[in-house]
Amino acid sequence: MEKGKKVVLRVTPNTDYMIKMWMVNGTVQDNLSNTLTIENLSENTEVEVAFEPLVLYSIPQSGTGYTVTVVEKIPNDYGNENQIRERGTVTFTVSPESGVQTCALPI
Repeated sequence: MEKGKKVVLRVTPNTDYMIKMWMVNGTVQDNLSNTLTIENLSENTEVEVAFEPLVLYSIPQSGTGYTVTVVEKIPNDYGNENQIRERGTVTFTVSPESGVQTCALPI
């Protein structure tokens, strides 16, 4: 690898596993995705990746009186559009139907 270049590492966990953590030169990265990008390779670099069993949670769905729209899932590597991995982040919008004042959203 040439110094100063961008490096993109992609891993594919075995079925039923997910990324637990990436470490670069002994420092844990803020990244749970299957892809790690080093923007500017500046030195000899040691990269480690650890895996853990896959745990998925359901994202709330639309119901009577309201609509749920998923805005973003981080990471977006696991499950289907209605699931988020453990320790992942999901942002969604809940919109009441016309004339509905309150509703209960099961999470």
